[in-house]
Amino acid sequence: MNRHLVRAAEVTALRQKTRAIDEEPTVKVNESIAKAAFYYEKLRNVIDYQDEHLFLKNAIKRIIKRHRVFAANGIPEKLLRELVWAGYFENNSLPTRYVEDIDQILKKYEFIKTNIGSKTLRRKKLNSVFSGLIACDIESLLSPAVSKEEFICFAKEIIKKNISLNPSEIGANELDIQIDISIERLLFMSDYDQIFFKLIGKSYDQWPDITKEKARDLASNFSRIYGLINNSINQNKKSKIQKYVKKQLPVFLVLWNVIVSNRDPEGLLKSRSKVKELSKLFIESRNKELVRKVMRALARGVLFVLLTKTVFALLIEYPYELKVLQEINYPALIINVSLPPIVLVIAGLFIKIPSGSNSEKLLRMVESVAFADTLPAKPLVSLSGKRSRNYVVYNTVYFLLSLAILVVVGWGLDKIHFNPVSIALFYMFVSLVSFLAFRTRATAKELEVEVSEDGLVAGVINFLLLPFVSIGKYLSDKWSEYNFTLFFWDFIVEAPFKTIILVFESWLSFTREKREDFE
Repeated sequence: MNRHLVRAAEVTALRQKTRAIDEEPTVKVNESIAKAAFYYEKLRNVIDYQDEHLFLKNAIKRIIKRHRVFAANGIPEKLLRELVWAGYFENNSLPTRYVEDIDQILKKYEFIKTNIGSKTLRRKKLNSVFSGLIACDIESLLSPAVSKEEFICFAKEIIKKNISLNPSEIGANELDIQIDISIERLLFMSDYDQIFFKLIGKSYDQWPDITKEKARDLASNFSRIYGLINNSINQNKKSKIQKYVKKQLPVFLVLWNVIVSNRDPEGLLKSRSKVKELSKLFIESRNKELVRKVMRALARGVLFVLLTKTVFALLIEYPYELKVLQEINYPALIINVSLPPIVLVIAGLFIKIPSGSNSEKLLRMVESVAFADTLPAKPLVSLSGKRSRNYVVYNTVYFLLSLAILVVVGWGLDKIHFNPVSIALFYMFVSLVSFLAFRTRATAKELEVEVSEDGLVAGVINFLLLPFVSIGKYLSDKWSEYNFTLFFWDFIVEAPFKTIILVFESWLSFTREKREDFE
């Protein structure tokens, strides 16, 4: 059996045995007061539409950014307290020794950033990169994923056996990097920050506990290292390697979940029948959960659209019509608010879970990978795929038809008296929800190893929405960077709200101490 798979099971077992047994001071909050922050965090995560597994990392990034604007002192203590408030960690579960660890992390990156002499990177980009590194470093401290790293090594070894590329197409080191990025991005749904953090760690020994000398060396070479890593990540997005890895991931998704959810992962891997049994149970439960997961994602999408669209309507659309046009187009407002959620609901109706035959095939693949170290799949032998002679023609026709769809929709909106601002917001929100629906559909296919075909109606709807999906993909990538509603929530709403919670919590602590004086 593969040594990395065994090691992943060993580390998982060790973490389960040693979790939360140390007797030491911990971060304690008032649970009654913390409920307000918990529900706010739920609302905040809806507004900044993101995958659930990114909540912790992005919350760390957001909290540190806010405290650096208002006060540079005591950030580690405030961060830990807010993470417990928000429900990312249970009360009394985070050791207070993390305060010193987080303080060292902040000082480490401040030292590196201060010593970067090159002006190749703009200050805004540099701040963004380091905010991501800090958040990932703290996340790995508070929620370590050692067993995950071992499992990635296992998956990479198995997949590489099926890849026989000519060295002239890609070097051995770059192939390893591309497979690593693909597994991180597709299996563990890591974002840019998390992938960058992992790859920069591969460039330096003892990362993230880097020495001062190596930190200075990293600073002097940061522009070059950033360029190499950034190119690797960007090249992966549409690479043939990523597409190949994506097809192989269902089997690794099953194995990973079976291992981390089992109380005796070491003993599990000694029993072929037990692995098969638990894999079957996981596939069945996952398929049932997919329906709820899809509905939950769609519901979050609807809330995201309603909340952000309401802000845009109040701050842009309504004032523009009132001041410039001197009349309110209520039908346009209603359509702009109601249509995007309707698109999401309709998209949800066409999402299907994998079939029974798909599950049987997946089980056979799991058994082969776990006990024979063999992936029963067609090998990847070349990165230069041959395109049909008609590809250029089809691509041109597709572009013209997509453009025609967008033009016809714009013409129709103009005919029902949409103004330019309303039309722009219509395109923006319909595009965003189309992309969200596309991503939700991909989630429903995460265990699919048999290619399923869409029906005629679904095929037509998909074609009509593809131009909007393309726009939505671009907008989604830029959303967090340019979404001014997030600034409103983070600095106008969240900052005073968290201050009020802190004051209330401090006051309750004070009154409790006074009460104890009389007891």
